[in-house]
Amino acid sequence: MEKQENPSLIDRDERSDELTTHRSPPGSWTSVIPRLAIVSSVLLPFAFVPYLLVRRQLITLRKSAEAINSTFELTQRELRAVVLESTRLRRDDQVQARVLLRQIQWDVDRSRQDIAALKSSQTSSYDELRSCQENFDAEKQRIWSQLTVLQEVGLSLADVAAFMYEIELKSGYTARTGDAHGIERLRQTAMKLQKLQERAEVFKQI
Repeated sequence: MEKQENPSLIDRDERSDELTTHRSPPGSWTSVIPRLAIVSSVLLPFAFVPYLLVRRQLITLRKSAEAINSTFELTQRELRAVVLESTRLRRDDQVQARVLLRQIQWDVDRSRQDIAALKSSQTSSYDELRSCQENFDAEKQRIWSQLTVLQEVGLSLADVAAFMYEIELKSGYTARTGDAHGIERLRQTAMKLQKLQERAEVFKQI
């Protein structure tokens, strides 16, 4: 019985020895931690420097983007205001242009009517003037004809008066009451009719 228990004890001791040999000594971990701390303290600044640079660039880019966005919004508002003002001015100009065009059209129509009325009045005046001229020419011709007839009558009366006076002289007749046969009256009438010749010449020149 004792011989069979001894091998098991020997095996247990061997296993404990193996575990003891494979287990790390406590002093090895204490030596690694300071090394890691030193390496970390050296490497961390180099790792944070690019991060800080990138972060600074990102902040700068963000500020630039915000400034650009603000400028864009301001420009957009100003452009919208300019477009609205331009649209309003264009609308006002169109309204004024329509009013001015209507006024010009009205003035043109009024001028056309005035010109037509003036032309009609001139035509009517010309017709009246021509009619008056024709009437005047006809009246002048009539008066001239009458004056010509009166001139001829005056000449005839003068001849009659001279003939009657010659007969009186030949017959030795002397009028008791001055102008019994009206010879002197015929002479005066003939002289008046002869004076009409001068007036007829003046009238002919008109």
